[in-house]
Amino acid sequence: MSISDKNRKVIWGKSGSRCAICKSHIVMEPTEIDKESVVGDECHIVSKKSGGPRYRENHPVGEHDFPNNIILLCKTHHKQVDDQSEAFSESLLKEIKHNHETWVNEKLSDTSEPKPTKVVRTKENIPSHLKRIESGKELLAIALNSMAGSFDYEDIDTNELVDLIAGFYQNVQDYIDIGIDEVGQRIQIEREFTNNIKELDDCGLWLFGAREQQRLEGGIGPSTSWPVVHLCIISKQNDSIIEYGNKNS
Repeated sequence: MSISDKNRKVIWGKSGSRCAICKSHIVMEPTEIDKESVVGDECHIVSKKSGGPRYRENHPVGEHDFPNNIILLCKTHHKQVDDQSEAFSESLLKEIKHNHETWVNEKLSDTSEPKPTKVVRTKENIPSHLKRIESGKELLAIALNSMAGSFDYEDIDTNELVDLIAGFYQNVQDYIDIGIDEVGQRIQIEREFTNNIKELDDCGLWLFGAREQQRLEGGIGPSTSWPVVHLCIISKQNDSIIEYGNKNS
């Protein structure tokens, strides 16, 4: 068993994406050429492995990956609390976790009235056209780590194609929501999407897409990056398709 998507959201939400010990940010902002970097870990207070840090046999079976047994830490403090498990006991880490989550809640509550939030688009960042996507690797390159998806398709005249497109877009949305951390998982998903794109191709449909950098403004902090992926599925014979060299757009 591993940490469920729901429990992971609870853990990160209550921790405010900060280390429970040093309060440092554990998600670094993207650069102009790189994506965000996660520099924190979900640390088990009571290890589920025999001989692991703070392991005990009488811990409730199946509850090692529950939010009350996970503390969010930067990588430095994760290594420290596991290397020094005698000093960082189960009771101490639970107290640190409780105090940190209380601190996050108080900090977020003790603010002035937040400004209305809105997503802002800038003309220079709006894609001039969508590029044909022919593989799962190309798809994940523009879809992963985006904040939202804009999905479009031309009129479909059969229930089979409606189900095919709906299932495909739902899978894309799911991976936008939960993200992908492991390299092996990403390779498997790339293969799955490549097969999906081929299935669309066999039905006479092509997938086009692009990524747009928008901004989220308002709330209680500075504006933040809000990348959005645009996807569109249309017939191969659609008159709007323009060929550039050997590629379609």
